[in-house]
Amino acid sequence: MYEGHLDTRGRPVGFGTWIDTSYQGEFLQGIWKDGIPYGPFESMENDTRNVLVNLRIIYGSNSTGQFLHREDLKVGVACVESCVSGNFFKGYPIVIHLTEAQGFCRCNRDIPGSCTCIKTIFDNSHYKHINDDKPMSSLTVAIDTKEDVLNITGFHSLNKKPTTVTINLSKTKRSKTKLSVDESWVSASKIAKEGILFIHGLNHTLDDALKRFGQFLALGNFPPYLKPFVFSWPASTNVCYYWCAVGMSSDNDTHRDLKQFIGGLCRSGIRKLHIMCHSMGARFFLRSFNILRDVFEMKENGQKNDDSIDTIIIQNLIFLNPDYEMNTFINDYDELRKYIHNITIYADRRDLALKISNRVNRSQSLGLGVVNKPRIDKLTNNDDNLNLLNEIDIVDTSDLDRNMNSQFHGYFNINRMMVDDLWELIVTNTRAEQRISRLKRYGTVFRFTLVPSSVVMV
Repeated sequence: MYEGHLDTRGRPVGFGTWIDTSYQGEFLQGIWKDGIPYGPFESMENDTRNVLVNLRIIYGSNSTGQFLHREDLKVGVACVESCVSGNFFKGYPIVIHLTEAQGFCRCNRDIPGSCTCIKTIFDNSHYKHINDDKPMSSLTVAIDTKEDVLNITGFHSLNKKPTTVTINLSKTKRSKTKLSVDESWVSASKIAKEGILFIHGLNHTLDDALKRFGQFLALGNFPPYLKPFVFSWPASTNVCYYWCAVGMSSDNDTHRDLKQFIGGLCRSGIRKLHIMCHSMGARFFLRSFNILRDVFEMKENGQKNDDSIDTIIIQNLIFLNPDYEMNTFINDYDELRKYIHNITIYADRRDLALKISNRVNRSQSLGLGVVNKPRIDKLTNNDDNLNLLNEIDIVDTSDLDRNMNSQFHGYFNINRMMVDDLWELIVTNTRAEQRISRLKRYGTVFRFTLVPSSVVMV
């Protein structure tokens, strides 16, 4: 049975619901195209625990997928289908590119913020979220202990220091119950959009990055006001070309493409951005920072480097097992802290990939140094007597023992504890010392509080 719109040939199109009552039949609700569920959609089998989620991600890429070959910046939209419950089927996640929403960026790269490609994607409704038109059924209200004000996920206050909120329960035209807040709070999607940008590391193609990030988003079930973005750079498709990828991560033309993409985010209405960098993606981002900072807003009084262009706020910079020299990061930090509101580093003592990187580079990597006691003391004081440990959250993931690969290097998108902690960091914007439900401080780092998988009863 199908309920929804049909095209002139009688095929499902637009938003619709498919119900198949057989044993492995699906209850599928979402967007259809040419009679095929194209996404975003959610699908659940009748008599199994299998649940699949398809969502859309906007991407920018200057990689052809071949060995370290760079091309002009391409912008597009992809539909990524992932398993989230029950069986995780072989071959998933699956990526389908929207051909009508992709092409090379022909905007003027010499003018910061001039790219309109992403704005066109939003204007033409090529990007969609499954919950865009659903009534709101939950709200997250948190206290900003630094400012002593309230934060509501997905809303901005019209008051400078909001301390109160009124939450109402009402009915929609279709008699569905929904939540609403008083007029002093405005939906973030109406006045300022917010986004998450993922930058991958070594041995990734564009589709690899989309699959990994899509799985993370599907498990996290992020709110619809957070728009997902991926930037793919020529990171090689073979770990044997490590040094070549290191060189490409410092390529200025590749950095300019990233600046063009982030400038396009700003032009499309994105005002706040959370950046997630995995492995060598941290090196790529930090090497490009001198070029990128023109499009970032400074923390002090919201200053801009150039008043002629719009700028974007970097709320969270998240490093996942970062492959970058620790000493260099310490020297970079004084400049980073002028633009980045929060920096969080997730690291694992067992990380085999970074142990190999340490030997290859003959220097301590950031991803291992921050959980290594003799090395972490270097973060305590630099030349300006700045205590970096008070400003940077370090989360030691060495206690996690589920969904680990043999290298302990790339599990952030499938480990439930990691996904939930990243969700709370990004959505509620709370630092590690406030995320007390799963993190506890041990000396200079935070560790997960959990029972090992080997324990089945106590």
